[in-house]
Amino acid sequence: GKHVLLYFWATWDRVTEVEASYLKEMYAAYHAQGFEIIGISFDTDRDKLEQFVRTNEIPWLTLWEDDPERSQKLMQQYAISAIPTPILL
Repeated sequence: GKHVLLYFWATWDRVTEVEASYLKEMYAAYHAQGFEIIGISFDTDRDKLEQFVRTNEIPWLTLWEDDPERSQKLMQQYAISAIPTPILL
């Protein structure tokens, strides 16, 4: 009964920074009605990712994979050719 937005992103992409504010507004407006966001980061530096999440007060779950090979497989599995890429389920 939920709508889930898979959001594939990375901190080094400047579009992500702009979109984060829009996603936070959407999340705040619709989370109580069942809207969820799962962020999937393709960052290679976990510390930088954690700093971005803290600084930008990202309220949703953010997943991170430290194995570049597994990240590549994930990108292929979801046909991600560019980031950020949102997929609404």
